[in-house]
Amino acid sequence: MAGLKRKEPILKVKWILNIFLLLIRRPALWPIAIKQIFRIAKNGWFHTFPFLPLPSKDFFDFRILTYQGNESDLPDAEVVIAWLSWATDLKKMKT
Repeated sequence: MAGLKRKEPILKVKWILNIFLLLIRRPALWPIAIKQIFRIAKNGWFHTFPFLPLPSKDFFDFRILTYQGNESDLPDAEVVIAWLSWATDLKKMKT
C-alpha cells in the first residue's frame, strides 16, 4: 500500500543475538543485564504489542547519539558487555 511506511526496528535482531551469545558465557552479568533491560524499557511496555521490555525509539536514539555521536550505528556487542561488566563492578563498589 502506498503511503504506509514500514517501521525500521529500533534494535536489530543480529545485534541482540550477538549480545545474547556473548552474555551466555558470562553468567555473572545476567542479573545486571536483566535489571538494565527493565530499567530502560518504556513505561507501560506490557500494554503494547510486542509486549517486550523495549526502550522507546527516542530514548534509544538519544542514548546511541550521546554514546558515539551518531544514531545510525549500534555499538559493538563487546562494548555492551564491557558496559554491563562496568555496571556490575560499580554496584559492587557501592556495597
